[in-house]
Amino acid sequence: MKKITLILSLIFITTTYTNATTPASRTKYSDGPYIKIINDTTILVQYISQDTIIEFSVFGNERFVFKGKGFDSLGSYNVSTQYQVPKLKTNLTSKLFVFSDIHGEFDNLCELLINNKIIDSNLYWSFGDGHLVIDGDMMDRGYKVTEILWMIYRLEQEAEKAGGGVHFLLGNHEMMVLQNDLRYIHDKYKSVAEYLDSDSLLSNLYSNQTVFGNWLRSKNIAEIINGMLFVHGGISPKMMHKGYSLAFINEKMRTNIGIPRESIKADSALKDLFGSFGPIWYRGYHYDMDKYSQASTIQIDSLLDYYDATNIIVGHTAKDSIAVLYDGKIFGVNQDYEVREEFKGLFIENGVFYACDINGVRRQIHKNK
Repeated sequence: MKKITLILSLIFITTTYTNATTPASRTKYSDGPYIKIINDTTILVQYISQDTIIEFSVFGNERFVFKGKGFDSLGSYNVSTQYQVPKLKTNLTSKLFVFSDIHGEFDNLCELLINNKIIDSNLYWSFGDGHLVIDGDMMDRGYKVTEILWMIYRLEQEAEKAGGGVHFLLGNHEMMVLQNDLRYIHDKYKSVAEYLDSDSLLSNLYSNQTVFGNWLRSKNIAEIINGMLFVHGGISPKMMHKGYSLAFINEKMRTNIGIPRESIKADSALKDLFGSFGPIWYRGYHYDMDKYSQASTIQIDSLLDYYDATNIIVGHTAKDSIAVLYDGKIFGVNQDYEVREEFKGLFIENGVFYACDINGVRRQIHKNK
């Protein structure tokens, strides 16, 4: 694939959004940038600032660089319109930091990453050759999803240059938004869709004709890093019994994002993967559900053996702190981010696991034998 960095040719357009059916007292939001791929040679960049739409066009193809103009005005973006699927397995990383389920809480996320020395006070990568694992659910509920996505987008590039890495795994809420299931989206993003003259949030913000949409659709659902399996919900014993490899799970789900619900029901593998037993929804490491019992120790051992993993690290199911389950074979990293004293991140180095709080305090919770 060609790598082309463009000298920008820009056309700026500023418009004011008005809607006669919208009360004058409604909340005014600022958001962006959103980047839409118009055709092979034209890309449209859009910001919303207090009801004003700022637009500029970029002419060229594949890659371009632009400086932010909104909340991100101090940063520049090296943006691509095409993305490679991340590796399924990564080895020889020096250290790992894991979190999940931020749900648009950008300010809390920044505090967590700064105080745990993953990023510096200017929000730039400072974790060296370490690897940051995002175990799903950055989207929905909160009102700073865009800020989180752009920061992750930029940190991926900065980490790679430093010899480290960022691994962003899709959770059920990323998948819901990409499938245009907007039950949990913050009202801000419904207003943003209206600003951009869209009858659907998906069509302008996250479709496969946008940078965000293409980037998110390239992501994995599960990865193995240093022998540990990372996935948002969990790999249920049913996945093992059906013979679903991690490569199959990733490819099957990634390539079928957004297909009609009827098509999912008609394909037995898709029905398994996108259903309650699937890797973005499963909660069987934590408790019984109506459709299944909690996984047994024997089943967990079989899963680890089948997928050649030493541990499984999941988000999705909220716990009071970093959860150590099945004698340290399973870890849960989803906490309530409204409760500040809870431990919210998992730091792993040389087989030793530490719970990390938002102030950067660590405590050892497990060591692999």
